[in-house]
Amino acid sequence: MATFTDARKLAAHQRARARRLQYGYTSIDAASREAAEIAREEAERLTSGPRRTARDLRRAGHPFRRNRLRAIGRRGGGGLSLMAAWPLLPIGRQSGRLRRSFRIFRRGDGVWRMQNIAPHSPAVLAPGGTKNMVRRGFWEELNRRTIRKVRQKRLELWRAALKG
Repeated sequence: MATFTDARKLAAHQRARARRLQYGYTSIDAASREAAEIAREEAERLTSGPRRTARDLRRAGHPFRRNRLRAIGRRGGGGLSLMAAWPLLPIGRQSGRLRRSFRIFRRGDGVWRMQNIAPHSPAVLAPGGTKNMVRRGFWEELNRRTIRKVRQKRLELWRAALKG
């Protein structure tokens, strides 16, 4: 630990240390932008599941339908033996449009937002599901993954700043 007898040298040392401990960012805006980019990358991972066609969903008895038993007995609705228990995440792709439609935009000083502009995203990504679709848990998982990665990144930068 450094010791100082001159106030100017102490102040210069403290300013230099404060610059190093700024998480490696030049501003809060840059840190927010990077957190939004991490969220977009994670969102793309969560929407890049296996390719599934409408025919696959129909054959499986519409596994993401809120009341799946209503589909049984209808033409093309599958049957109890065909009702597959598909995982809710990652969300499978049909055309890939949902995955490609995540956008990041600025909402003021240091505030960045992410949204999906695909026309079917309100139905697929609805936090509580919809009247006909089950809750997928997309936003909860996205927040959990993003927070973990941002904390990990900040911790790495903090440790690097303390060393240097």
